[in-house]
Amino acid sequence: MIGIIIPFKGNLEYTKICIESISCREPYTIIGVDNGDEETADYIGRIGCVIEQKELNISKMWNDGIEFAISAGCDKFIIMNTDICLFGRTIEKMSKALDKHYCAQPLRIESQSGYNPLVSELGEILLREDSYKPGGICGPCFGLSLDGVNALKEDGCANGNVFDEQFKLFYGDADLLRRLYKLGHPPVDIQNAVIYHYYSKTLLTINFQKIIEEDAKCFKEKYE
Repeated sequence: MIGIIIPFKGNLEYTKICIESISCREPYTIIGVDNGDEETADYIGRIGCVIEQKELNISKMWNDGIEFAISAGCDKFIIMNTDICLFGRTIEKMSKALDKHYCAQPLRIESQSGYNPLVSELGEILLREDSYKPGGICGPCFGLSLDGVNALKEDGCANGNVFDEQFKLFYGDADLLRRLYKLGHPPVDIQNAVIYHYYSKTLLTINFQKIIEEDAKCFKEKYE
């Protein structure tokens, strides 16, 4: 079964767009990870499960969602932001890829987004790593297989978790990408699976600059 894990904090309008765009003929369950939003929790709770995570830490929310999905019998995990829209049977295409790969991600079509110099600077660190190849993980939507989850827990890079929880908002997916390459299992890109990301209309409307700076410092210390 597929566990579709959706962390959320507000943003009900785009959460509805996201969930209504899910089209999948395989068994799946929606798992919302609530960071303090009763309205959105009520909406997701009517069609799936909701677990609470009071700390604003996206890596921890992802980890908690995966553990809940495992307990529910899931063996594939699709992690999605609330501010995306899926086209066609993207979930099914990702699921098929996860039969053979640790990680799969759709081709992304992104809305106009703002520029953050810290993100660009950290990208330079990624590209200096010999084991890293051009490209990147699709942060708004990507999938992991159970084998991939278990391998990441055992790689010694995140205290036994899939995601390193020192990255509270940014770079958790970038960290995951580097670790997948080191394991010899880079993410596979699914060219005929497409999403639209409303990035500039959601995240950039909230002031997360302090958290971005803290995450950037942690990322540099881990990899420089």
